Amino acid sequence: MSHENRFGFSGTVLPVTIAGVVVIGCGIVIGIGKPENTETEPELPILNFRKAAEDDAKPLTVKVGGQEITLDEEGLTNIDAEPTVGGRNDVITQLPVGESELESAFNRGSRYQCKIVGAGKPLMLSNFIAMPLPPGQKNTADKLPPLMRRMPALTVGLDIAPGDRGDLPTLSSRMILSYLDENYVSIQAQVLKDPATREIYLHPRPVAATAAYRGATVSAKCESAVLASIKNFRSLGLLVKPDTEPTPADLRTLVLLNRYEMASIGSNTQPKYELAFIRVSVDGEEPRLRAFVTSNNRTILHDMGDVNRPFASSGCDILASVFFTKYSHASLVPSESAVRKTRIGGQQYSIADLERYLNENGVEGDIWANMLDVIDALVAKKSAG
Repeated sequence: MSHENRFGFSGTVLPVTIAGVVVIGCGIVIGIGKPENTETEPELPILNFRKAAEDDAKPLTVKVGGQEITLDEEGLTNIDAEPTVGGRNDVITQLPVGESELESAFNRGSRYQCKIVGAGKPLMLSNFIAMPLPPGQKNTADKLPPLMRRMPALTVGLDIAPGDRGDLPTLSSRMILSYLDENYVSIQAQVLKDPATREIYLHPRPVAATAAYRGATVSAKCESAVLASIKNFRSLGLLVKPDTEPTPADLRTLVLLNRYEMASIGSNTQPKYELAFIRVSVDGEEPRLRAFVTSNNRTILHDMGDVNRPFASSGCDILASVFFTKYSHASLVPSESAVRKTRIGGQQYSIADLERYLNENGVEGDIWANMLDVIDALVAKKSAG
């Protein structure tokens, strides 16, 4: 089914004439979580996203910028003998809308929690690298190793409001504040390239790296206070239109879901869900990422624009003020947190205004059913200047 888009944007209203329009975003909030071990980076990209059989292969290494990186066992077992794209478990054709749907989708997304980049790794992979095929497979003209490039999509900063700083443990408060003041979280996408056709598409699993402000080029240690909450930032899969037999060109919109606890009255909290979309577009052969996030219970859409590296928390795409609700390790290390407030950058669009405009122009379905067309239009608007 073809969709004709003629979008012009002005203010918070989206003047469009389309057969489908959609917007979805994610008010991304990273809280503080329980200690977990980081995973070896990078994850081996795959051309067939379906779960491969268990493999006893030993880890391999690749060189990135002269540095040897060990590929983890999980990555090695994720390549199938017959590479294809878009396994059915890794694409979605419908977005969750209600709270119960969002909760169920979050629980199903545990397979694609954010993968953590260990300390001392390249903060990003600036060029595509060829990844080795599993043992026993050989490169042939019709079976080349996949190519992968890891690229930042969103930056998230954390702080603690002055009124909550007095509640931090005396012995560890300086360490906690220093860590949050000096580091941010980079939410990234694994961009893949078909080695034969050169087509660009996305891996369904996001990546998260912690980095120091002021131009760091390698990842920092992701402390236990942040790890578990990053893993509550999950992929729902790659969004495609219904009745589509996916090709690489269809697998360019990654949908993420973040669950966090928001402060209500006093020390009470409520679970909140926000969505994010990461879109890869291609300029010549150069991939470019663009993120769209929701906030205020998915009533506002933020077009985050160009990806920038922050030099302070004020420069992050999302800045969350958190307070800690539980500690471990002799009550010194934060293990759970809640959010006081968030600040999200980018150009804002009211979901209600967008929905109203769609209805007035005879578009079938609500805004969530037409997300891909809205993203297409926003990306096209940016490209046109």
